[in-house]
Amino acid sequence: MKTDQSPIVDLELAVTIPAQDVSHSNACPTQTQRPEDSGPGDHQYPNLSRIRAFLLVTVISIAALLTVLNSQSIVIILPELGYAMRIPSSRQQLVVSIYNISTGSVMLLWGRLADVYGRRLGFLSGSVIFTLSTLCLPWARYEIPFYVLRAVQGMSAAAIMPSGIGIMASTFATGPSRNMAFIAMSAMALLGSVVGSLLGGFVGSILGWKWVFWIPAAASAFTTAAGWFVTAVYTTRIAPQGTTENAENSKKPYVDWIGGGLISSSLTSLLVSITQGNVSGWSTPWIPPLLVVSVLLLGAFIFYERRLEIDPNRTPLMRMSMFAKKQFSALFVLVGCFYASFNGFLVFVTYFYQKYQGLGELQTTLRFLPAGISGCEYTIMLNWTYHFF
Repeated sequence: MKTDQSPIVDLELAVTIPAQDVSHSNACPTQTQRPEDSGPGDHQYPNLSRIRAFLLVTVISIAALLTVLNSQSIVIILPELGYAMRIPSSRQQLVVSIYNISTGSVMLLWGRLADVYGRRLGFLSGSVIFTLSTLCLPWARYEIPFYVLRAVQGMSAAAIMPSGIGIMASTFATGPSRNMAFIAMSAMALLGSVVGSLLGGFVGSILGWKWVFWIPAAASAFTTAAGWFVTAVYTTRIAPQGTTENAENSKKPYVDWIGGGLISSSLTSLLVSITQGNVSGWSTPWIPPLLVVSVLLLGAFIFYERRLEIDPNRTPLMRMSMFAKKQFSALFVLVGCFYASFNGFLVFVTYFYQKYQGLGELQTTLRFLPAGISGCEYTIMLNWTYHFF
């Protein structure tokens, strides 16, 4: 494999024009199709020009950057935002947590909706809602409306990510083109933490915290408009039953609404019980029962998904059988523990810098930059080293 190709050259596609809709393949983006598995009726990739392919990856990568940016930028301005919105210090972590929990709780459901109704539709719908919610957040005068808009913003970000990944997986065949596309998207997502820190620090201190929302809203509006044109190759037609390449995709289109409701309710109950337990005290009568309810809902979700997995006519939201692999389960736990600790670290270290050490937003920003920059460097280096392992 050559490693001296430019990104634009890597994105060039030399495949046939599709004979069927390419926006509804139910294959997981991380499961690539091997050339030896191809045959009659297999997925065919669109024949895009180099410029069109480059623009497609750029737009989707910028959208991924914005979803991360809106989480990191808020961390820097959290003390100022809390003061302006009259949010007590004990509840200010909800500003960050609600975005993350709403994103994670509906991402699986959004991914399935994109598979059934079209990934282009899912990407554009998520982008429009993300733009509007980000634009309206500074005008929320009270704490509860602000939380609601923040949750809507997180849920729309959950639509952008899986839809964008699905579009690229359906566009680029296995090989350097697909690898470069996913690496570019990952690098831009990590770059979002750096840009978010800069946005929160410099813009927040010069123009005020409201512009930390308005500038990303303008960028998101541009991305939405550009996405309308660069993803125009996709349709929203559901492929007829039996026209796809495997039994999984030939099932009748099915959305696991029950599973989505169970996992979303479980994660929301867990968030509320943990955050309010810290504020109101764990002896508050309704907090321990709510924590138990969240665990029971999680158990119900696991049980229901296992039942759907053996159903020949319905597709589960998450396949529980993948956790039977010890390596995957261990990696899943490690990644979950990392993000659980890292997100809390971002909130508390901000208060440490600004409240305890008395640093301003700009000084706080400079202390966040090394982590984001090193993450971007690692992702770029991965492009040149992954084929050695």
